[in-house]
Amino acid sequence: MDPISLGDVASYCFVSREHLSRIFKKETGFGFNEYVTLLRLRKAEEMIMCEPNKTISEIAYECGFNDGNYFSYKFKKMYGISPIKARSNQ
Repeated sequence: MDPISLGDVASYCFVSREHLSRIFKKETGFGFNEYVTLLRLRKAEEMIMCEPNKTISEIAYECGFNDGNYFSYKFKKMYGISPIKARSNQ
C-alpha cells in the first residue's frame, strides 16, 4: 500500500539510484517501477479472488493504487480482462 521509490531502496542499500536501476533491470528484466506495479497487480488479483467482501476500489487502494481507473487499466492490460470480470469469472 505504501509508496516505494527507487531512491528509497537505493538509499537503504547504500548505492546510487542509477546503479540500482541498472542492476535491477539486468537481474530481473524489469524496470523498478514496472516490477513494483507487477507485484501490486499480482496481490490485487489474489485479493479479488479471495476477498469477495472488499470492493475493487478498496483492493486497488490497499495494493497501492490511488486511482481506480489507472488500476483497472493496468489490470486489464496485464490480465486481458477487467477486475470486475475477473471477480465474476471465478
